[in-house]
This record gives sequence, structure tokens and C-alpha cells, in this order.
Amino acid sequence: MCLPWTANIACKFNIPRITFVGISCFCHLCLHILDIRLVLERITSDSEYFVFPGLPDQIEITKARIPAPLTPTWTEFDDQMRGAEMVSYGVIMNSFDELEPAYVKDYKKAKGDKVWCIGPVSVCNKDELDKAER
Repeated sequence: MCLPWTANIACKFNIPRITFVGISCFCHLCLHILDIRLVLERITSDSEYFVFPGLPDQIEITKARIPAPLTPTWTEFDDQMRGAEMVSYGVIMNSFDELEPAYVKDYKKAKGDKVWCIGPVSVCNKDELDKAER
């Protein structure tokens, strides 16, 4: 996910690019909704609760509770990562269907069903050598 420059190379050589995401489908679905619906642009108060649109559950949050970009450089990099994800063939998630079934379903719908949950990745092995090699 944090290698947006690979999208250009994959496109140039017609190689399918798959993105790995280490966060939950819930979080990534929220980010997707924020991007496509421009939710924050319509919210005027930082402290007034609003219902986050497009989620399977009713979740209320304030604008102030949604993480903002840390610096202009981060915003630029974040835009590059999202652009790279948009041209990727699909997304591998570090989650599993039974953990967040409604969010996996909705995120798959948002991404054209090209989402594969394979997680949790690398949490069960406590072997020191294995952890060092990761």
C-alpha cells in the first residue's frame, strides 16, 4: 500500500497490481466513503455529532474525531497511495469475514468484489526468528 510508485510500473508493463491493507475493512470503507461522498466538506461544526453515511451500522462521530492529515507532505503521499489503489486490480485485507462481515461485504461492493480477506496475518507465530524475518 505504501509504494504508490509501483502503480505506474504495473500499468506500464500491464502487470496486475494488488494492494495489501493492514487495517480493517471498517476503517477502509470509512476512508472510501469520505473520499467519494465528500462528507467532511458538508460538515460545518467540529463538535456536532453526525451519522456517518453509507455504513451498515449507525455510527455517530464528530468531525474533530476523524484523523486529519498531519502535514501537506502527508496529504500528497496519501493522495498518491489512494490513486495507486484506485488503479490496482484488487485489495488484500488483513482481516477476516467473520470479524466484520457487513463491512467486508460493503467494501467488496465498493471495490467491485476484488477484496480478499486473509487475516489476521502474522499474529499467531511467536517464534523470534520468524518475527525478525518479517
